[in-house]
Amino acid sequence: MRSMPYIILGLITVLTFSYFTSTDSKLNTNILPATTLEGTISNSHTTGLATETENEIIRILLVPGHDKKSVGGQYLNLTEEKINLTLSKELMQLFKNDTEFDIVVTRDENGYSDFLNTYIDDNKLSIESFYKEKQEAIEQLVERGLFEWPDGPHHASASSEMVLRLYGINKWANENDVDIILNLHFNDDPERRSHHDRGKYEGFAIYVPNTQYDNSIASKSLANKIFEKLHTYYPISNLPQEKSGIVESHKLIAIGSYNTLNIPSVVIEYGYLYEPQFDNEITREASIQHLALQTYLGVHEFFENYNVESANRQKERKVFDELLREDNNLVYGLRTNKSVFTLQALLAYLGQYPPQEYTKRQCVLDGDFGKCTESAIKEFQKEYSLVIDGSVGSETKVKLREALSENN
Repeated sequence: MRSMPYIILGLITVLTFSYFTSTDSKLNTNILPATTLEGTISNSHTTGLATETENEIIRILLVPGHDKKSVGGQYLNLTEEKINLTLSKELMQLFKNDTEFDIVVTRDENGYSDFLNTYIDDNKLSIESFYKEKQEAIEQLVERGLFEWPDGPHHASASSEMVLRLYGINKWANENDVDIILNLHFNDDPERRSHHDRGKYEGFAIYVPNTQYDNSIASKSLANKIFEKLHTYYPISNLPQEKSGIVESHKLIAIGSYNTLNIPSVVIEYGYLYEPQFDNEITREASIQHLALQTYLGVHEFFENYNVESANRQKERKVFDELLREDNNLVYGLRTNKSVFTLQALLAYLGQYPPQEYTKRQCVLDGDFGKCTESAIKEFQKEYSLVIDGSVGSETKVKLREALSENN
């Protein structure tokens, strides 16, 4: 049974629907589905509100962005297409043992999934008709002053083949009982001129549909849950258009441009390809695993599945426990070290990282034991009356374990 917050959101959606349909019901039947209050509460695909009911399987569509024809951003030999796919695999692994979830992915290392290729090949004309009708309906609303095109962030244009595929994904999702869509991406500096250069931007952002679209309310709720998890550890993107962290867009096809999605959808830009934590395979693997886990936990909280969320918090803490049982000391100067990455994540989890004189942007989780990590350890040692040497030996590990237990 849906909890009270979702019932309230359903009422809001009905009120919004009533406003549009009272103006011109014939015009708006092309845009907003005819519904009743009862239908709004019971049918998640009418309002875009995810539901969780007893014995109901929750279907999640994972869309790792780009493909081998259009690889997206690139830094040195690392492409966005490849890292998106790696993150998708980590998420699938996390969801694998959750019997209440059905995970569908649009592509793997062999290319697009057979179901999607078949659907698009068999329905090209209906897909084109689908999004063109939606576009025309929105444009009519704009002309009548019932819909506004707000100034929004700039997005790279897609090829006609990719446009068809993206709208095809939306249409397929609407027709196949998908509850939420996670579009997985990494960012790139639009002003960067060479694959060998780093850009000037860093941090994560989550894109959600424009407020005027059907799936806006639930998409923002989903984004908020994932945002809370990621922001514990990572800075918000400093690209000017993304400074709010959760960014509205009416143009992104993946989240329902022209109101083409009835269900919650978000585009998660997890960071910039050239950021130091993605530089080498060791810290990249640790970072992607961590990003996937935070996304996974956020999804569980969105569906208010606190029992499973709690169990997987234990999974996260198990990683911390394994670190604290290691015999080796962690000291200043270690670089691209997975144990140091986990230490930084643990300190952030405890609210100790970044240290007071630094920001998340200055102190990323990168596996390097430098000034940020040393300062954070010194602050921790001072708080717990330990010898302040900035290194992590047996006594500091004991206190870190105690702090972790207190944080349960």
